[in-house]
Amino acid sequence: MHQKLRLIFFTLLGILGIHGNAFAGDDEVKDLGMLPGDFSISVGAGKNKFFHDEFELVAPYMANLSLDYVLFKNFELGIEYAPVFFSDRNTVNFVNTAPNVDRNFGGMQCIGGNLKYGIYNDYGVLAYLSAGGKYSLLDRNQYTEGNFREIDGEGYYFSGGIGVRYQLGNEHGDVFPWFFEMSVLYTRSQFKVTEYRFNEEVQPKTSSGWNDLDFNGIDVIIRFGYRFRKKN
Repeated sequence: MHQKLRLIFFTLLGILGIHGNAFAGDDEVKDLGMLPGDFSISVGAGKNKFFHDEFELVAPYMANLSLDYVLFKNFELGIEYAPVFFSDRNTVNFVNTAPNVDRNFGGMQCIGGNLKYGIYNDYGVLAYLSAGGKYSLLDRNQYTEGNFREIDGEGYYFSGGIGVRYQLGNEHGDVFPWFFEMSVLYTRSQFKVTEYRFNEEVQPKTSSGWNDLDFNGIDVIIRFGYRFRKKN
């Protein structure tokens, strides 16, 4: 499964055709937040809400690392690595690590691509529509009443929504390379369970824990990044 992650990452990287020495920081007066040939790197964090009973007591948090390249006017293609971390909604459990305390942990490892289409692009402000998909690995662990339940799976994580990017600038209209970004995405996850264990014993295939996990969700993500722009 980890070989699949590496294959997807390098395939998408090749599609982007990123050559770092072809870019330089933008020191010209330009008021557009997206121009063909722009390359950006960003990191971020977000909060997820999954609509499925399996995640009723789970508080998922996401981290993001994105590489994006503007192919042509208003279209930006990116690759993204986005791990999701599970924790317990009950904050009391954060400070009690006894093995018999109810808690949730584990997470998801997601890597894939996304496409942004700019619907407003002026004065350093970019509003866009976003759609993407990722290959995902699931590691779901839960202690409940002294019992340990583990679910592993693999599948896909699809998303679509809207976002706004604000390019930092000054009063003279100069647009700087640094930017902030916020997006709200509706997601669809589809996982095939590859292993289900209860108290470290693999359960029979007739157990409900082997059922596929297909669920919807919402991601709210904030990013901070830097844009490289070709010099004329």
